Order: sequence, then structure tokens, then C-alpha cells
Amino acid sequence: MPHLLHLDTSARRTSHSRALSAAFADAWRAARPDATYTYRDLAASPVPVIGRRGPRSATTR
Repeated sequence: MPHLLHLDTSARRTSHSRALSAAFADAWRAARPDATYTYRDLAASPVPVIGRRGPRSATTR
């Protein structure tokens, strides 16, 4: 099954890149009604920084 991961990263709420990605996502979803879609706004909800010990502490006991 096709899946679209739509990421917005611009801090500007009315940026050209946000408008372009929204238009693409709308057209893509209209052409594939059976597909799944995930939207993430990385400017509004940034991904936490993983420090040097981050990955290691997750795998060690």
C-alpha cells in the first residue's frame, strides 16, 4: 500500500514550500484514495536531539 510522509519544516506558516507541499499532498491523496498519509510539522514539533549517549543508552542495560 502506498504511503506519503508529508514533512513541513519551514518556520513560516505561509511559506511557499508549505503551500507547494500541501498542494502536492492534496493531489497525491486525491489520486490514491486507498493510500495512507502521515503529516508532521517539524517546525511546530521538532524532533528531540539525540546526544552522543542517546542511541547507546537505549540499547544498554
